[in-house]
Amino acid sequence: MASRPVNYCTRYTDGIIERLLSTPIPASADLFDVAEICSAFVNELIECHNPVQYRALCRRLSYALTQLQQLCNADLPPHRVEQLNTCETPASTFPDYWGDTDTLVAYAQGVTQVLLSGTLADSLAVTMTGLLHDLVHAIEGYIKEPRVVQGAMH
Repeated sequence: MASRPVNYCTRYTDGIIERLLSTPIPASADLFDVAEICSAFVNELIECHNPVQYRALCRRLSYALTQLQQLCNADLPPHRVEQLNTCETPASTFPDYWGDTDTLVAYAQGVTQVLLSGTLADSLAVTMTGLLHDLVHAIEGYIKEPRVVQGAMH
């Protein structure tokens, strides 16, 4: 009798996925917090092989991206503004041609909706999941990138 191999990655991440799916986004979450939550969703999504959990993660990610979109135009708390302050404008690691955060979040939301539709071939769904993972991490990096804030210079 052949033994079935254990998928250790799935075995150890199921608890993380369940926590992600059951923990609401706090009402007090700011732009940085929600960007980190979105990254947590895509980190698990890219490793998820359970179709039910995969769809649930996509739905939660979609909701979190909607929250992120709304927070893009909200004022940041002072401690977050302080994190963005810098004395000199550093070279951005984010290409100018990508546009603004709103556009990138809309792209991520579009990819999420395509994945939720369930109409892609498996190999293409894997590719699009990877694209979504990288896009969400790029958004998080851009949001947190230090920049000169008016009035920050002494």
